[in-house]
Amino acid sequence: MQTAPLIVIDGFLPAELALQMRRAIDEHFTNPHLHRPETHQVWNYWFVPELYTYLRANPEKVIGRDWATAFHSALRRWSIATLGMANVTWPYLSLYVDGCRQGWHNDSLNGRFGFVYSLTRDLRRTIGGETLVRRETDSFRANLARPQAGRGFYELVEPRFNRLLLFDDRLPHAVERIDGSMDPVEGRFVLHGHVSEAGPIVEGALPAAAIAGPI
Repeated sequence: MQTAPLIVIDGFLPAELALQMRRAIDEHFTNPHLHRPETHQVWNYWFVPELYTYLRANPEKVIGRDWATAFHSALRRWSIATLGMANVTWPYLSLYVDGCRQGWHNDSLNGRFGFVYSLTRDLRRTIGGETLVRRETDSFRANLARPQAGRGFYELVEPRFNRLLLFDDRLPHAVERIDGSMDPVEGRFVLHGHVSEAGPIVEGALPAAAIAGPI
């Protein structure tokens, strides 16, 4: 699905790779009585009044370095081929449980595009967690003669499993509040970061036939 200025790709990673990453998350939270500081005190509760409320971690501490690298490499290859941008930040792994959200903000200085890759269960005992992205239109002048509400002002993208979302970092965006179970495995899990240009990109070589004419 592509609705400017959004790109949404369902089934971004091979299914088995995405499932392995999700299994690693589920295993991280099993047997809570066996959790130890060195393995589980890895989540930062990031609370900024009126703006951010969620937990975040370095993904390699939860899903492992190999799976995190596999995702990062796949996204970088896709970004180079599709956007011509090779600078992909190392992602955060974020968890949203009951009450967690992001308020409206933009990331104009962080990159050209923001990316959000979901490892959230499609069937879960929570609601919310959608990414909201404001439309580029002038919300005031575009609605002077008609009432408008909710999705009339922004795009809404559900955090479906194995779904990649990219959007213009300059646009105001937010995350809908999560409500429901406090069980972390029922929450919203996403890998997220930013994409930007990294200078010229050169790959491969031209075949002799392609340069014979100019020479």
